[in-house]
Amino acid sequence: MWKNFLLVALGGVCGSMLRYAVTLLTEFWAHPSWTGTLFVNAVGSFLMGAVLAVFSKGDVNLLLAVGFCGSFTTYSTFSAQTMAMLRNGQFLLAAAYMALTLLVCLLFIWCGMALGDRAN
Repeated sequence: MWKNFLLVALGGVCGSMLRYAVTLLTEFWAHPSWTGTLFVNAVGSFLMGAVLAVFSKGDVNLLLAVGFCGSFTTYSTFSAQTMAMLRNGQFLLAAAYMALTLLVCLLFIWCGMALGDRAN
């Protein structure tokens, strides 16, 4: 049981550190902060799809899907950024961001699962 917690924790540390690095890079390139969130949610969805297709259970699933992808993707940040857009009266931008996030992440998880299915 402790091994499972350690696998999730290790994946979580790596995912959250990489998420922070993406935030720093996004700020360095002066893009809006939501672009980094969209990027990690899309890439995280792809990785989650691939991992779930190949490793639906077991240690690798705990390490990568639960730990890494769980901490790398940022739905709570997405929600906060969308709310900030709405509160600032940026209704069209908020709607576009919500739609783009949903569509891109669904597409990427499908691609990840398709790739994982082929590798399996």
